[in-house]
Amino acid sequence: MDRIQEISPALADAQPALMAKEDARAAGYAHRLAIAKRFGERVEAGDAVFISGRTVSMGMPYTVSAGERRPIMGFNRWMLLQVMQDRGWSDSRFFTSQQISASGWSLRDNAQPVVLQFVNATDGTGTALAVPEVKRFAVFNAVHVEGVPAYEPAPKLSSKSLEAAMVAADFEPGTEILEALAAWVDTQYRELGGQDGQADQALAQALAMSAVLSEVDWQDAPGTAAQSALQRHVARWSSAEWVRDTVALIEADPSAFFDAVRVSELVASQVLIQTRVAHLELRTETDIQTARQEAVSTTLPQAEQFPEGQAVNEAKMELSQSGLAQTGSDRQAAKGITHSARVEAMFAEREAVLAVPFADKDRAKELGAVWYKPQMVWFVPKGLDVATFKEWDPRDNCLGKTAAEQEVIDSFRAAMKDMDLDVPDDIKADGKWHNVRTFSKKGPNKSGAYLLDLQGGRDGTPIGAINDKYTGESQSWRFDGPLLTPEQRARMRAEAVRRAELADRAVQRAQAVAAEHAAEIVAQGQPAAGHGYVRKKGIAAEGLVQVSGKVLLGYEEFIGENGKSAIREDQNYLIVPMRNAAGEIRAVQAINEDGTVKSFMRGAQKKGTMTVLGAPSLDALCAHAVASPDQAARAALFVEGFATGASVRQPTGLPVIVCFDAGNLEAVAAEASRKWPDNIVPIMAVDNDQFHVERALGYLAKDLGVNPNSQRGSMVEVLSGKYSSRMVSLGDAVADGEWHQAPKGRYCMSLEREHDSTEVRSISIEAVTQEGQRPVRLSFGNRGVEAGRAALDAFAGPAKEGEQEQGTTSRAVMLVPEFKSLQGRPTDWNDLAGSEGAQSVSRQVMSALGIPQQREVRRVVQSPARVVQHTSGAMER
Repeated sequence: MDRIQEISPALADAQPALMAKEDARAAGYAHRLAIAKRFGERVEAGDAVFISGRTVSMGMPYTVSAGERRPIMGFNRWMLLQVMQDRGWSDSRFFTSQQISASGWSLRDNAQPVVLQFVNATDGTGTALAVPEVKRFAVFNAVHVEGVPAYEPAPKLSSKSLEAAMVAADFEPGTEILEALAAWVDTQYRELGGQDGQADQALAQALAMSAVLSEVDWQDAPGTAAQSALQRHVARWSSAEWVRDTVALIEADPSAFFDAVRVSELVASQVLIQTRVAHLELRTETDIQTARQEAVSTTLPQAEQFPEGQAVNEAKMELSQSGLAQTGSDRQAAKGITHSARVEAMFAEREAVLAVPFADKDRAKELGAVWYKPQMVWFVPKGLDVATFKEWDPRDNCLGKTAAEQEVIDSFRAAMKDMDLDVPDDIKADGKWHNVRTFSKKGPNKSGAYLLDLQGGRDGTPIGAINDKYTGESQSWRFDGPLLTPEQRARMRAEAVRRAELADRAVQRAQAVAAEHAAEIVAQGQPAAGHGYVRKKGIAAEGLVQVSGKVLLGYEEFIGENGKSAIREDQNYLIVPMRNAAGEIRAVQAINEDGTVKSFMRGAQKKGTMTVLGAPSLDALCAHAVASPDQAARAALFVEGFATGASVRQPTGLPVIVCFDAGNLEAVAAEASRKWPDNIVPIMAVDNDQFHVERALGYLAKDLGVNPNSQRGSMVEVLSGKYSSRMVSLGDAVADGEWHQAPKGRYCMSLEREHDSTEVRSISIEAVTQEGQRPVRLSFGNRGVEAGRAALDAFAGPAKEGEQEQGTTSRAVMLVPEFKSLQGRPTDWNDLAGSEGAQSVSRQVMSALGIPQQREVRRVVQSPARVVQHTSGAMER
């Protein structure tokens, strides 16, 4: 066994006693820390695989599942690479004994297993273990497997592709391609949230560059420049200073190694994705397939025999493309020029591109059109009359543009249906959000939403997003059909811009009308103190009025596009004014007596609107703090809903900015940060939407039939507050980033964990319910906390003088409610006030401001799920 992946008997014997003394989280990390220290030893010895430069000639380890390559990720990847280097294995495939047996293969007599590790939180009956235990399993390299197919290394990307990707990313490589790659990696490292320490960044750079180097074919690099640059990097990674700093980093904080592995994977993935895109664009010679006859038996004089009107020009083009019109010496010189190269040169000098339906391809070919596969397009060669191809010219004929655009919309429509949304006949492709009904919620609703942008992202490919606000499911979308022609893409971009401008003007007009109607509604309101929702929530009705449903139905903004409305004429509705920063009413929110209906005005402004409790407006609050600092409040709180805001204002007396939901909280915080006074602490008192694991399991249960209540499942840790976490069983769901069969389809579930922690931050699911269907991609996370993090970033602002070296910290504080019991799945501050009283709200808020409180004993959250104690800095200032 190689010493990297193997735990010594002495350490194994000592582990149970050690685990018993540590809490569950420390136990789960024990084996990881040992591995980090072993890698530290290999760095110190100078033979760690990621500093040796040998990954250039190695392939990244992978296994094969359902006929597809599945890369082995995380620290297990580097363990296997280390073993491959030490044992001289060139085959990158690894299999478990179960895979080998199921495939009808067998192990050779000299088979040497490599041991990988994971944490198991339950025993054989599914009962949670008091202390999670480390499990190990063996994999075998394909060189030790009898009957396995011959190894075929994955094709590598050309060094020219990497250079092209660098140019696109504004990192011009020149002659120093690896130096430019290092700079690109460092930039990606910072953008993806890597640690600020120099040693942290240097370690992640070595890991990321080693991963990228293994995917690139350096044999096509000119001269010895790349090899020399690689030797310089290896020398840098082997220098006494680099080794000393890296070893000291791992010894001081072994988890820094795993953080570097995590961030380096993200960095390498970003670099390689862009390199693959560039690689596809450069594969002209091997990918071009001509749609024309390659051999032309005629000669130029034979053109005289053609029917009148058919083309000497065409004959010349034929002869030019085939090379038959050249002189003998020319033909001899052109022997090495491939047909694909000639077509590429012809495409560069084309007269126009064409939108040729498949049924017309033979006729277009006869007229002289040429097929250029890299762009999946027909084109008119230089010298031919474009008018001959008028019927296929997308510039003069709307057929090409309309067909391409409709194909995009049809593809997006199918994705909406997969998300169980009610797809409208006329999908608005203007890059704006539009609400629709979701079938996941009974009765009329607008809980679904979609966005489609034909102009697309950086490369012009149409993109979109689909949300189900009732289930919390969301999906990003990108058109994956055939590439559009340059002209089609230009037409689509122009059409998208035109539509966006028209939509913007229409939105502005609708918002102006809605603002007038909102002011009229507020003016008709009566005092709201006795409204049912106010009584139910136990809150004050500060700044609110109530009106009848009959009043609201007199305004078109409360009637849906289908003519229906959730508003009932015989009910009274609480009216929450939605104001801009200056205090002008832009819209209202209407809430019924029991809180089951919370309606916004259709077509009205929502982004950036708010209700301020304790001040006339946001501008007034900020101005008062500057003009009268001695009278200013010590802090102000940003919250999502009105009931939440009233629940924190009542016991604290602090001003509160109600933002209505998590997404708008980000927008309001961004605007407030530009004018916020230094003498008020902004507190993001966000909702604690901690049940994202349960929502993900609910989706798998409903749509794929995966049992979430099985006692056989593994356990994952979830933050339930700043001072507590809990363990949640995944039931029969498997979250390993691999595809798994379910009763109603297949799924792949992956977990993203909190920085330097085991807690699950978000869950990503890809699912297929029907064979041949494109996978549905969903994500589940703590939306309140994510909004709070974005708000903290908004308040961070530029570094002040003297802060450059230490970095910029946010002026804001994020605070989530912490519950003694999770019965009923509480999430917000009103839930806390209802279950534990206003004093608990005041205590938690004042504690965030540093106001002394009676020392609080750490507590264990009581919930149906088994829990562990935990202290985290993930939600601190």
